Amino acid sequence: MTPVSHGALADLLVSLDIPKSSKVPAAVRQQVPFFRLTQVYSWRATGMMDGSFAETRAKLEALSNGIAMASDDADALAACENILRWGGDRNSKVGALPFLLSQASVLSYLGAVKADLALRTAVISPAGELPAVIAMNSMLTKVHAFNAGDGLPIYDSRVAGAIATLVEAWRRSGGRAKEPLPASLSFPEVGGGGHRRSVHARYPGSIKPATLYYASGSRSTERAIRTAKEWASAEVRLGWLLSELLVEPSPSGIRSLEACLFMAGYDCAGINT
Repeated sequence: MTPVSHGALADLLVSLDIPKSSKVPAAVRQQVPFFRLTQVYSWRATGMMDGSFAETRAKLEALSNGIAMASDDADALAACENILRWGGDRNSKVGALPFLLSQASVLSYLGAVKADLALRTAVISPAGELPAVIAMNSMLTKVHAFNAGDGLPIYDSRVAGAIATLVEAWRRSGGRAKEPLPASLSFPEVGGGGHRRSVHARYPGSIKPATLYYASGSRSTERAIRTAKEWASAEVRLGWLLSELLVEPSPSGIRSLEACLFMAGYDCAGINT
């Protein structure tokens, strides 16, 4: 079941109010059709000139090629570090990098997770699925997305907020607001994004989705692994959904839709339906 059709998204306008910052060279304040959001895409990551979608797409291709060509653990780790640097990893002493360094073989770990998350073959139910996935956060989702090669989308706070808002809009437009949301369309929020990256920014009375938090040392290993699997499940399900929205599904097409969600998810209140 596709909650939003290609036609519905074609008519969807998104009101953007993104101020200038170190990552956004020029403020983006305009109303843009959903499918044209890549035209105003702006995210100047480390080492980039303007952060446009064209520049970003070229950068992502280079990062993907780097990790795909890794032939040993040293190459794989270097490729991951390049991705984390692009992704804006704020503290390399915690989170993704220490986790990767703790693996007996980074290359083997990446290969195992890639197999688990392959969009054509992934199994996300019943409980106990995705055996290789034992950690996930906003940096690791980028590593696995670029390692996948099949368009597996990045699942961060902006993307999560936007897709949850679109699903809620579908529920309301079809008179389904009081019906339980199918598990396949339950997209959790990513902790740390704040109110504006929540479906509640657009629909205050909606059922609040679950929230994913990267586990700190104070949380149980069991809960951390369960959260990682929930995060990975959302990533895969989003990939499936975006594939359904494309006339001819392709990795580049999925990545373009992900970029549209990223822009729309800066403030979900601006997603006009």
